[in-house]
Amino acid sequence: MTPSNTATFADTPHVWCKNMTTRWVWLFAVLLLATQVQAKVIQGTVTDASTGEPLPAATVHVLGAYDGTISNTEGRYVLSLRSLPAVVEVRYIGYRSQQYHVTEDAADVHDFALEPVPIALETLVVIAEDMGPNIMRKVIAQKQTWWDSLETFRVEAYSRFVLYKDTAIVAIVESLSDGFWDKKKGWREVVKDKRETENLDLDFALPAAAGVNLYDDETVLVGHHLIGVTHPDALDHYDFVLTGRRKMDDRIIYDIDVKPKHSLKTAFEGRVAVLDSVYALVEVELTPNRAFLFPPPVREFTITMRQQFSNFGGDYYLPVGYQSDVNVEVGMIGLQFPPFKRQRVSRLTGYEVNVALPDSLYEQDRIVVVDSAQVEQDSLLVQTGLAVPLDDIEQEAYARIDSTMTLDKAYEPKGFLARFVKDEEEDEKNKKNGKKGRKLPFEVDPKIWFNRVDGGHLGAKISAGSSQAAFAGGGAYNLGLERWSYDGKATVRWGASNKGFVSLEGFRGTDTRYRSRLYSRYEVSFQQIDGLEDYFDFFWREGIRGTAGYRFGRPQKAGVLLSGGVNVAQHTSVEKTTDWHLFGDIDVQRPNPEIDPGNLRSVFLRADIEGENAGLALIFGQRKIALEVEHSRSGFGSDFDFTQVRVLFDWRIETLFKRRLLPNVFDVRVVGSVFSGTLPRQRFEILDAGLLDGLSTFGAFRTLVNRPYEGEKVLGVFWEHNFRTVPFELIGWRWPAERNIGLIVHGGHGRTWFGDRTLEELDYSPQYPNGFHHEIGMSINGLFDWFRLDFTKRLDAPGFSVSAGLVRF
Repeated sequence: MTPSNTATFADTPHVWCKNMTTRWVWLFAVLLLATQVQAKVIQGTVTDASTGEPLPAATVHVLGAYDGTISNTEGRYVLSLRSLPAVVEVRYIGYRSQQYHVTEDAADVHDFALEPVPIALETLVVIAEDMGPNIMRKVIAQKQTWWDSLETFRVEAYSRFVLYKDTAIVAIVESLSDGFWDKKKGWREVVKDKRETENLDLDFALPAAAGVNLYDDETVLVGHHLIGVTHPDALDHYDFVLTGRRKMDDRIIYDIDVKPKHSLKTAFEGRVAVLDSVYALVEVELTPNRAFLFPPPVREFTITMRQQFSNFGGDYYLPVGYQSDVNVEVGMIGLQFPPFKRQRVSRLTGYEVNVALPDSLYEQDRIVVVDSAQVEQDSLLVQTGLAVPLDDIEQEAYARIDSTMTLDKAYEPKGFLARFVKDEEEDEKNKKNGKKGRKLPFEVDPKIWFNRVDGGHLGAKISAGSSQAAFAGGGAYNLGLERWSYDGKATVRWGASNKGFVSLEGFRGTDTRYRSRLYSRYEVSFQQIDGLEDYFDFFWREGIRGTAGYRFGRPQKAGVLLSGGVNVAQHTSVEKTTDWHLFGDIDVQRPNPEIDPGNLRSVFLRADIEGENAGLALIFGQRKIALEVEHSRSGFGSDFDFTQVRVLFDWRIETLFKRRLLPNVFDVRVVGSVFSGTLPRQRFEILDAGLLDGLSTFGAFRTLVNRPYEGEKVLGVFWEHNFRTVPFELIGWRWPAERNIGLIVHGGHGRTWFGDRTLEELDYSPQYPNGFHHEIGMSINGLFDWFRLDFTKRLDAPGFSVSAGLVRF
């Protein structure tokens, strides 16, 4: 199996401007390449000899050399010849090919008027139903005769991308590059020149070569993995039906319809044209099937791809041209962008097959780099013969579009959230134009929460510094305790990519008696404000903490973070100060329990094993294992003797329909803790609950609300299987599937334990299950784009809940 062929940025619905919602930034690199010397350039038109109509995407290639191009929508072509004499052949399915013998004295302009080839074949009968698979079986077998010996190639590529709003062109960008393909290593591309309309000022280059080869075994298209129509197993995935026959010269072209056998798997549908006797693809027109779905905010995404192939008189059938039409609608509640349309035309020529490629191309992960020195010269695309000719409408757009006709204006969003997009775009403009405005050399973040001990906690934190050295510090006043609290932290980083760090922090203020793995004090503030039970208990601490660590692995990739340090702190109890909430001032809150006061001296070690994380765990899921050990003993001068081990295991496993952008996934979270010695109350552990009588989160019990389970030891297992839109697709209900509404099955199991310290010894009543809690349920995921509705039944005791939460992708 060869590396998958990937449709990169150029075939995705990104609006090519740093100020639009989706930004992709391509870093620059310098790699000098020699430019091609032209022996002669010919140009002209390709038309139907009987009607005079232009023939778009006609293949124009040089016999005996891997050079060629395609005609534009008006039938015009331009071809650069590297050596003379040469024989140029033009071919088009359904027409008789023509040749032009080019010498130094030959005319530079030559028009081809192709004669239609009449076809008089027997009428297709019932047996034709079996001919399609038989023909494609021969295509697949024939491909293997030359594919196995194709190891590398280098090619000169040109691409043009035209953006539309409705029917009007709003931007054009062109690029010329050298493409490099290695069967084992994949694509790399070096951009040598680019040209664009005046309203664009792109700081990246679009690929011209790296992208789609529909002859390949597999295509990765915007995250979806599609089996190619010539894959060795294609007959297991596609129905091939012979629908007609045409002629090209005296040879038969078979037209074969392509349909996926399985509607739930992302695959191609469309048609392919097969050249008889050699059984090779000469042209395809394909589009992904209805399983080609996307999450919000993408409302609709369609792409039609056309590609032409030639063996150039040699052994290998390689792409000559590629055209695609993309239509995208992006929006969500409160924000809607105008429909986005993009057309692409690409030409590949000058193949050098099975040549050695520079190792330096594959030293980095970037597929596309820029020869900045060559691009600055801006001298290649002005030469005739290196680009597919612009049609009249495109030429008019280049003349009409000026720098004031920005993409921000063309694709200006609407809705009540649009102003936030516009503010962000304005900030980016000011930054790009060197306008600093009122930006301070530090950042200020508010630190505000409310609970029954602090009352109102009103403060802020200031952060400043660089990637090598940073400081953060803040203060707040607690209205209930009538005390000030402070904290500060200094961090120094070193090593490659700043992987190592040392930090020292000091603190004075309240802390939660048990640590939640899901919620902050700010998030649970709304419990008491709404008149519900306060989620946390609290204590007062004053002390310092020193930490040192190092991360092993590449930045933004899987890796291991090892850290450790020392805690020195004084712990004291605090009392409840307020019962206030929005609906009155009545005694609804439990007392804040006392802790085990004293001096804590402890050392800790922590290991974080990080997988390839997709983003925010609560929405996207992640792969991460965290192990933390804290040890305190009297020999350190501590008033406490204990060792505590805490574990968090988060993992995502792809289960079904793995070729989709968003396959079915199984997410599991395991939390646990054990200890030895005598554990102080301010080190008790919890299993989290839902909030506000109806808000649920993955990793919390949905049938337990407002207050968590507490214990000296805990074990919790939370899981869910996201079937996405597949259940609705199975029953043929397209309405929810097209809106990315899916189904999730979820469950939670766990309990907490108290050891030698019995419940009677505590001066408060903890939330304690006295057995395992089991629950299972189903969720409707993707409601209003960003929410889910959970229905959960408790199994070990009576209980049923209906709750809401954020969508899971």
